[in-house]
Amino acid sequence: MKKVETQTQKVKNAIKIILILLPLILFSQKKIEGKYNIHKENYFHDISTNFTFFKNGTFAYEQSQDFGIQQFGSGHYFINKDSLMLNYDLTKLMNNSYHVYKYYKNNKDSITIKLNIYDYNRKIISNQPIIILSDKTDYVSNKYGKVEINMKKENKQIELNIPDSLFGYNFKIFKDCNYEIDVFLNTENLGIGIKNQIMKYKIVEQKDDFIKLKNTNGIIKLVKQTE
Repeated sequence: MKKVETQTQKVKNAIKIILILLPLILFSQKKIEGKYNIHKENYFHDISTNFTFFKNGTFAYEQSQDFGIQQFGSGHYFINKDSLMLNYDLTKLMNNSYHVYKYYKNNKDSITIKLNIYDYNRKIISNQPIIILSDKTDYVSNKYGKVEINMKKENKQIELNIPDSLFGYNFKIFKDCNYEIDVFLNTENLGIGIKNQIMKYKIVEQKDDFIKLKNTNGIIKLVKQTE
């Protein structure tokens, strides 16, 4: 009985080893290394898209425009016959802008909204625009990162927009309360991350200086960049 159990355990261990080594075996069939840019014919001319493939079987992806990075991601890649697999399993997500607040009420016919504007390291952000969308009014933080807004008290909500490095941070408050709000903005223009996604491409052609790939959206050409 013990002999059968021992043999069964050996089989299980062998299967585990095969599963661990399989991606490495597939990857070793063919390698891609270096930085590649998607050829301009595939994208609008003001968009730059690149992939960087590393020797250890990982990659980094980045798409950007003049105003900053739009998308990014990283993970493992391997080649199986004529297919390139990109597994976005290593992407480190960025922090989003957020706020914390205290509020109180009184019998006055007006309210006061006090804001302190910081980055993630609690560094003061001066000259930061703050827009009240419902009233179409705007304010700017002073050199201490502070803004004080006085408004007529009303039984409704208002929405604040504070532009950050992405699309702007919006949140709503009630106009019948007084607020003390600390806002922490994303000041790193890292765009939107791609994570927990696997993309498969068929390798149409591979040369030393370019690779042609095909997926459901058509054919793209990756041109290798020189150092």
